[in-house]
Amino acid sequence: MIGKNISALRRKHKLTQNEFAERVHVTQGAVSQWETGRTNPDTYQLIQIADIFGVDVNTLTKGEEQSAVTFPGKVVTVGDLT
Repeated sequence: MIGKNISALRRKHKLTQNEFAERVHVTQGAVSQWETGRTNPDTYQLIQIADIFGVDVNTLTKGEEQSAVTFPGKVVTVGDLT
């Protein structure tokens, strides 16, 4: 799931695997392995990738952009409201 989401976001932003790899400071082969599901980025890389694409880590891991609503003392995502 993570790999497919990274691939979709990379393509949406019109980046090649090589261009994206340079931004994340990994090899093109690492990006290929993430996108095919053979390996996953580590936690630091997930945060970095989310920042590059302007999404949160949930979007990378779950494939859903989350909107948050704040209630006193609690943050609730839209998914929690359904």
